[in-house]
Amino acid sequence: MKMKGASHQYTRAYIFALSLLALLTISTQVFIQFLLSNQKQDAHIINISGRQRMLCQKLTKEAFIVLNSQDSSSFQLSQESFKESLYLWNKYHKVLQNQEKISSIKYLILSKENQQLFDKINPYQQAILELGNTLLNATFDSPKSLKENIIQDILSNESTFLELMNQITFQFEKESAQKSQNLALIEQSLMIATLLILILEGWLIFRPITKKIHYSLQELEEANKVIENDRIQLEKNTTNLKVIQKVLLKRNSDIENQKSLLEISENVSRTASFDYDYSNNNITVSENAWKLFELSPSQELTLDVIINFLNPDSLVNFKKSLSETLTAKKKVLQGVYQVKSQQQYQWLHYRFFGKILYDSAQSPVRILGSVRDITEQIAKQKELESIYKQLEEQQYKLQNAYSLLEKSSQAACIGSWEIDLKSDKMNWSKVTQDIYGIDNGSISTKNVVSSTKKWLTFYHLKNEQEKIEKALQNCQITGVQFDIETKILTKKKEEKWIRVIGIPSYQKDEIVSLYGLVQDINERKQYEDTLERLAVIAQKTSDLIVVTDRKGRVEWVNDSFTRVTEYTFEEVKGKKPGKLLQGVDTNPEHVKKIAEGIAKQKPFSQEILNYTKSGKPYWNYINITPILDEEKNLTRFIGIQYNITKLKNAEQQILIKNQQLKMMLDTLEVQKNDIISSIEYAQRIQKAVLSDEEKGLQKFKNSFVFYQPRDIISGDFYWFSDLGEKQVVIMADCTGHGVPGAFMTMLGATALNEIINEGDVADPAEVLYLLDKKILQNLHSGKNTVEDGMDLGVLFFEKDQQRILYAGAKIPLYYKHPKSQMNIIKGSTFPVGSSQFQGKKKFENHQIDWQEDTWFYLASDGFQDQFGGENNKKFMIPNFRGLLSSMSHLGSEQQCSRLQEAFGNWKQDKDQTDDVLVVGVQI
Repeated sequence: MKMKGASHQYTRAYIFALSLLALLTISTQVFIQFLLSNQKQDAHIINISGRQRMLCQKLTKEAFIVLNSQDSSSFQLSQESFKESLYLWNKYHKVLQNQEKISSIKYLILSKENQQLFDKINPYQQAILELGNTLLNATFDSPKSLKENIIQDILSNESTFLELMNQITFQFEKESAQKSQNLALIEQSLMIATLLILILEGWLIFRPITKKIHYSLQELEEANKVIENDRIQLEKNTTNLKVIQKVLLKRNSDIENQKSLLEISENVSRTASFDYDYSNNNITVSENAWKLFELSPSQELTLDVIINFLNPDSLVNFKKSLSETLTAKKKVLQGVYQVKSQQQYQWLHYRFFGKILYDSAQSPVRILGSVRDITEQIAKQKELESIYKQLEEQQYKLQNAYSLLEKSSQAACIGSWEIDLKSDKMNWSKVTQDIYGIDNGSISTKNVVSSTKKWLTFYHLKNEQEKIEKALQNCQITGVQFDIETKILTKKKEEKWIRVIGIPSYQKDEIVSLYGLVQDINERKQYEDTLERLAVIAQKTSDLIVVTDRKGRVEWVNDSFTRVTEYTFEEVKGKKPGKLLQGVDTNPEHVKKIAEGIAKQKPFSQEILNYTKSGKPYWNYINITPILDEEKNLTRFIGIQYNITKLKNAEQQILIKNQQLKMMLDTLEVQKNDIISSIEYAQRIQKAVLSDEEKGLQKFKNSFVFYQPRDIISGDFYWFSDLGEKQVVIMADCTGHGVPGAFMTMLGATALNEIINEGDVADPAEVLYLLDKKILQNLHSGKNTVEDGMDLGVLFFEKDQQRILYAGAKIPLYYKHPKSQMNIIKGSTFPVGSSQFQGKKKFENHQIDWQEDTWFYLASDGFQDQFGGENNKKFMIPNFRGLLSSMSHLGSEQQCSRLQEAFGNWKQDKDQTDDVLVVGVQI
């Protein structure tokens, strides 16, 4: 009985000790759970603050999309997307300041530091919000300049906003890290307290009980040892439970963060992921799938529902592709299919990618993959194709117009010339060179102004040189046009009459060039000289001779006059010729000049349109000479009339052709401007697609990009991706330059995004193989074959592995550490694309050990292939390698300036041979 009472006493003491330990353990876990919930909330706050930066950049991109909308419908759609992003951006900003609540953040107290940062950022946030609302209130017909000003204002506030937002995010992370440290200290304190309580319980409770049991219940000693072992094991299990619980809580937090990031990524890229189970025909999708397929979240989403959205042709292709993939036991199923929009009732393009998992019997069990909306990318690709086609058509028309202009100039013996006052060069057309009897197409304008220089040497008479020199100077200074007939001495020492027309060309109210026409009138002048010599042979000439008295009344006419005019001598005798011969289209100015010449009583010439007796018009060139007696008194006039109808008709044809030439020149100028505008628009598209790449390079210790396209748009491009555990830097040189090269850059950048960002590649060589396959598929579909491709260099920076991997397709890698020489790794001899090497291509990986401060350089062949220098030769690879080695100790901006200076000094005034791109990064 006594032993039974002691047993009850020991049991109550033991239960009390265990209860006290359990109460302490539970209280500790509840307190830790409370602190962990705060940590989870901090993670959401950091996630939202980081998301603010992404949303701000998205606002800018969507604002550009609104600006570049081609019609009212796309403008409204772009505005809706911009409005949704603006609302979400503004809401998160209020949440971070505790001005608005969301379910994931129940309470938030800003620190003094963050409150000060929010006070700084709020004016910029409010300015962007107001500008965004102004853009939303704009219409498609609103002035484009207004919308461009709004976007420029948004950009001017964006940089400061992003900088302050980064500081706010870093402050949140700093405060969260401090809380984590405090939590660790509290947890350690609780563990120590628990340990002390256990020691006290062991000393004050278990030790006396053990002694009493030892003294009074020796027969239960073995059982007591078992109980003691169980107690020790329980303590170990409790400790292990805490560790497991902490791991589970951390994993749960990580899963929540990853899920949130995945939702944001899928929403931004319009992508949804799925998991299809073959065993139960069940499909599990991410939350963005309902939004992607425009369905309500309450609606059940099954495989049959998704298949019903497909275009009938796409459905056939999907089933066929799936069947072929399963038959061949392939692991990847991919393709682009059309899906019906539920709200806008239009066909969208979705890219499907699925990875098939097989069991040991090679039967499919699951398909894991994603679906992405690439409608916008395809639309941009079609837009680029349309621009490229328009450029080809405009170029064809331009060539035809130029050919017609050249043939017309040769037929009319009219050449053109132009003096560029800025470059100090004069250009002659082929016809102009033929007129002067030379083959030199460039003469300095200084030679024109000086009387001793090259052009004026063709004016062999001093008065002729002064006349043309004065006309040129006057046209350049005052802008007055000139039309001069002068006599020249050609390169072949032949005298020739020419007509020179000069016109000034303005640019922003400044005369920048002179241009005009040169006409060979030697034949006409020779004809006029002949008429003058024959004027004295009145009776023997076939020209019209008229003799009048001093009052202009006819005294005598020759037979040629009566034959041409159809008037007999009796009909014209005693009458003034003008009264009979002039008609309705006779120019009054010509009549006035004849009257003035007669009044002056001096010899003169004048051309005039006359009419025969039957009303037939004909052109006369009249030389009228007054006859004076010995006392210088006027007695009569002798008029010699030359029929120049054919010559005037020829001049009229020349004038018509001149007008046609001017119209063609104006048309060519308009077409030129249209082509340049189209190319500049393609340049903006290219910059918008590649705009984030240079920002990505800023993740390295130092970086620079020396980018100098040969034309407005380039065939060289660079590409960057941050995959977390590794960074990818790619430099590519596409076949050609200008519009064809730029089209290849868009194709290459899009393919790299699909291969690296959407796929799962292990090394650079795999990137080259996959890109080669995709380029060949895109450029060699059906019967059409395009032998274009690109040269690439691919760098994987894997800091966790302490290594750099490189693979190149005809692109070498240069790298240098401050304590070593410049090293070079040559790429493969095969390009990416270009089917002529199909089946023979081989790309290899090269590994480089990670060494801090090492510079890596990738460059296209544009720099080394540039002609220049004293002997007009290529720059060559050894010189380029030496240039990189000599500047590797400099900073990034100094290196870029050194490349710019070296390239300019080498090229000088030579034309740029190819696009130039050099990318440098330092780890």
